[in-house]
Amino acid sequence: QKPEELLQSDAAIIYGISSEYATEDIALSKPFLRTQTVLYLNSSTNLNQMKDPIYAAVKGSELPKGINERNVIYYDTREDSLNAVEKGEAHYSYGNAFSVSYYTLLNGYQNIVTVPIAKDIREYCIGVLGQDHILLSITNKALNLIDKHQMNNIILNIATNINRNVTLS
Repeated sequence: QKPEELLQSDAAIIYGISSEYATEDIALSKPFLRTQTVLYLNSSTNLNQMKDPIYAAVKGSELPKGINERNVIYYDTREDSLNAVEKGEAHYSYGNAFSVSYYTLLNGYQNIVTVPIAKDIREYCIGVLGQDHILLSITNKALNLIDKHQMNNIILNIATNINRNVTLS
């Protein structure tokens, strides 16, 4: 779902939101996932030899330092940005390791290369719409009951339990 559609819905909570996407009317829980950022690029791209590579940004996110706005194409979702890099419409982008892996497994990308980088650690929370502090307190208490290893197992299980798109090839 697109971020603006989600914010306009009647949802009470948002699962897996980072502070960079949260607006003022969203209270964030304690982080339940910390993950590194990966660089993903089209396999035919050599960033060192390109003068102005095109960056695939997700609407609503901040641009990383050093990215020139005139070399950016904005996409509605992370999956859309990955599709653009896969097709060569954009050359590269950054994303969290779990979402990039998830969409790569789901869509069977053949032209995406990922590189772990020490650029950024992202923290993901549960967002409570409307600043409902009672619901936020309940959410944080529930998160406190799940230890780090259990949480990682839950996330890994969900991230790898997908119905892959079947194509003719």
